Amino acid sequence: MDVVKNVSEAIAHASHPFYPLEVEIAGYLANEYSVPALLAFFAAWMGVTLGVTRLIVKRIQPEIAPTELLTLMWFMLSEYYLHEAIFSAVR
Repeated sequence: MDVVKNVSEAIAHASHPFYPLEVEIAGYLANEYSVPALLAFFAAWMGVTLGVTRLIVKRIQPEIAPTELLTLMWFMLSEYYLHEAIFSAVR
């Protein structure tokens, strides 16, 4: 019973949700937003990004094939996330 009590106390006083709980993680900040809010923001941002990409491509080359447009949009997303991953590691 003492083990359960000790674990529940450690979880209650932990500064982060990762194990081992007693280790201090320098620079850790908890999310300020819930997971549904983060997913909604992600979906909205991707909608804007892909919508603007589609508008630009259709204006430059109106007769582009749908498969080519989808390929271009896929590479746009991939480049965006590669860029974010590299620069978020630098920050």
